[in-house]
Amino acid sequence: MSPEHLKQAALEKLGVVPAGGPYPADDVEKVTQKYEALHAELREIFQLPWWITEDIPENVEEHVISMLAFRSAADFGVPDPRYTRLRREGALGDTPQSLAEQRMRQILVPPFISKPIKTEFF
Repeated sequence: MSPEHLKQAALEKLGVVPAGGPYPADDVEKVTQKYEALHAELREIFQLPWWITEDIPENVEEHVISMLAFRSAADFGVPDPRYTRLRREGALGDTPQSLAEQRMRQILVPPFISKPIKTEFF
């Protein structure tokens, strides 16, 4: 998914625009700023396999959309029942972790495999 389609999908998930558009330029600009901040934060937490201008991999695109929608919700005045749902689905750094953060960790963080170290005696 391209960054432009990601922003459009986030606007649709917020309920700000109907599916298929139109996408007002000022709304897209708000979401663009949120995506830049989100991408920077995700780069600190995970070793992202994409740069901000590159396409988002298919295995994480829904999770990034959820995170971006939640990040943008306050700017668009999303009402409480929907805001709470967006938070549960896409907040980053919340306790307990959101569904999107849990899945991102499962996908992007390699599993820890404990291997005992063989000791050599001389």
